[in-house]
Amino acid sequence: TVVNASTITANFTLASGATLGARTVAVTTSGGTTGTVNFTVNAATPSLVSMSPTSGQKGTAAAVTLTGTNFVSGATVAVSGTGVSVSRVTVVNASTITANFTLASGATLGARTVAVTTSGGTTGTVNFTVR
Repeated sequence: TVVNASTITANFTLASGATLGARTVAVTTSGGTTGTVNFTVNAATPSLVSMSPTSGQKGTAAAVTLTGTNFVSGATVAVSGTGVSVSRVTVVNASTITANFTLASGATLGARTVAVTTSGGTTGTVNFTVR
């Protein structure tokens, strides 16, 4: 949409599988073509909806499944506090991650927050309780 002589508004539709990175955009009119400007396709922001199990006994390990959206290869999982370590993070698909939580024998009892980070950002948190 032409707003005025120096401004155009455009809506870009991005396919879910669009390659991430910079694109160039130019405007062509009957008077010619402008120089280009960059437009960057970024990864979608992930969300974390739930996880199972939501608790584990200190001194043990728990195989955890995290469910959400926009998970991509290279995602990391973080647990707040000390005494809980995360390993073997696997992005199964865009909505599922599996990981192992190792709960140290000296881990403080109580709720922890869990978040997922991808190239698109960091999710909100869900709780995991050390029992």
